[in-house]
Amino acid sequence: MAIPDAVVVSPSLNLAFGTLTLTSERLLFEPDRLTIRAKERVFALSEIVVLETTWTRVFRLVPLWPTLVVRTSDGATHSFAAVRPTSLGPRRWIAAIREAQASRAGASSVAATDGSLPDEIKAEHLSLEGLVQGVSSPVSGFDPAVWYYEREGTRIGPVTRAVLDHNRFMGLIGSDTRISEDGGPWKPASSLDEAGHSLGSAAPASPPLPADDRFAWAIVAVPLVGALMEFLLGSELGLLYLIANVLLCLWDRRRLAEAGYPTPSGWWALLIPGYLLKRSALLGQRQIFAGAWLLAFVASLLLASWGHRETLADSACPLVTQIIQEQLNGSATCKGVEIVRDVGNGFYVGKATLDNGRELTITIEDKGKNIEVQIPSQ
Repeated sequence: MAIPDAVVVSPSLNLAFGTLTLTSERLLFEPDRLTIRAKERVFALSEIVVLETTWTRVFRLVPLWPTLVVRTSDGATHSFAAVRPTSLGPRRWIAAIREAQASRAGASSVAATDGSLPDEIKAEHLSLEGLVQGVSSPVSGFDPAVWYYEREGTRIGPVTRAVLDHNRFMGLIGSDTRISEDGGPWKPASSLDEAGHSLGSAAPASPPLPADDRFAWAIVAVPLVGALMEFLLGSELGLLYLIANVLLCLWDRRRLAEAGYPTPSGWWALLIPGYLLKRSALLGQRQIFAGAWLLAFVASLLLASWGHRETLADSACPLVTQIIQEQLNGSATCKGVEIVRDVGNGFYVGKATLDNGRELTITIEDKGKNIEVQIPSQ
């Protein structure tokens, strides 16, 4: 059984897993054998009138899958969601379908003139199928071949052919860099150019949009921003941490999918370092974001610890004044407390400065919602 490449989403939320195929004449959805009551769907390219992109959402709120919306001339609407991390985004689908429609229209015009297709139209047609299917001949499924490449002795991938071409365009992959298609033999990247000339294909397609890293940097900043907010608000924000991380990861996946890049599974949003590691591996990037996140996380722990001690000191000062005036029959007031040492188990040793210039050694016990202050004999 083939691995599902697309899922059809109906208005009643019934899901049909299967494979979506684009040829020079039609768009075909073939359900897999385990899908019940699902029918094969065939759309002639001439019947497709509207192509749109959207997102399949959970509870109409959280985006889950990038989705291609196809409207046909009979007024029907069909949605196809890419559920595999290596699947191309709906924008790349739209570009391929429109190019197939344009190629078909051009071929029909030439055929109507003299009844035959010239060689250049045939070559373009073959090249188009190779671009859509990822190889030089029609294959079931839109998902292109899976590629790997080496960098500093490390295997990077899997990535799509579009990402591979983008990395070559950006100079990240040289002509001598070893690449492998679908786990096959390793060969230099220059062999792609040789294969392209032997097929007589057109010039390579323009590279995909650069990967948008803004949301990745926002994910890195979450620990520091969260620790600062906890200090300013004086309360823990654990749930907000989780919500912010999940939303940023889903938005990041959306931007990558729209640009045609493979994306990590949405479940990695629950383990942020894993998500950032997987993201960089799929994009062929250095592990900058995972390293930066770890540094930000350590810095947030230090900031949280410092903020907690400052909060204890601020809370202890009025209690020192209360003890002096009510239990020691004094008139001095506390002007400030400094935490000197963390004894452990919630106990701290501090130094209280009074308005008469004296300094008192105090102990502070952190009991969670409140604290207890004692002034030993001095």
